[in-house]
Amino acid sequence: MSTSGWIFLAVVGFLIAIFIYRRFATRRQLGNLAPIVTNVQLKQSDDQIPNTHETIEADAAPASEDTTTVPRSEPTLPETNSGPSDSR
Repeated sequence: MSTSGWIFLAVVGFLIAIFIYRRFATRRQLGNLAPIVTNVQLKQSDDQIPNTHETIEADAAPASEDTTTVPRSEPTLPETNSGPSDSR
């Protein structure tokens, strides 16, 4: 193999080594961030649980007061003749 062939092979090998190193460094960084992201998500869900509980209680209060009344039926629209009209 000539000198230029060895130089080309060395450059290609160097570029592959850089690519592999950057991939491992990126994965290591993402692995280091995973516990931080998980803690933030858990904190946000803990903050939302009391709000959900208050909302459910607020929605359930009117329902518990109305348990003795008969539910109203939904209003109905008057029937119209929606078929084809005879205008001959």
